[in-house]
Amino acid sequence: MRVITEKECCFQTIKGSRFLGYAMYACDEKQAKMILESIKREHPKANHYCFAWRFADGRERSCDDGEPKGSAGSPILKRLLSKECVNTMIVVVRYFGGTKLGIGGLIRAYGGVAQALMEKITCEEYRIWVHVGFSYAYADSRIVSHVLAHIDHKMVKQEYGSLVQQEVLVIEGEEDRLQQALFDESRGRITSSLLVP
Repeated sequence: MRVITEKECCFQTIKGSRFLGYAMYACDEKQAKMILESIKREHPKANHYCFAWRFADGRERSCDDGEPKGSAGSPILKRLLSKECVNTMIVVVRYFGGTKLGIGGLIRAYGGVAQALMEKITCEEYRIWVHVGFSYAYADSRIVSHVLAHIDHKMVKQEYGSLVQQEVLVIEGEEDRLQQALFDESRGRITSSLLVP
């Protein structure tokens, strides 16, 4: 599975109708609906807002938004599936130009805009990140820096008090290696635990 790394846009005119395509990251249905509403506000006079989204948990949805059934949302979703994109949403906005395209023409138009977006987007391998938290004495700061330098991670937070409290994200499957390395390098002084985000 892959995930989009940044928003992409494209524009096509087909028999007088203008099609504006947007591809962007969306981690869940709530975020996807917010994106859709934002695009609707940006294009209040458009005739159709057809879309598809697909999430890492297997949920997916497509919408024809008033176009004939299966002529818009389905071709968009097929492009997401072909690129194996998850946590990704495509919206294609249509301004009707006066000429009816027919179902075949609509499938080609919406699918074509989605395909143009798929050719432009940059993706990376989808990874699940888990939260790991731990605390340590200031004297062990070098040990922690050394261990983290050898494990792909993202810093979430670091707080300083009598001990340093740290929370990081690591790729699922690497949490055991991080825990063991911290424990071993500190001779048992540093222990960690998985946190619920």
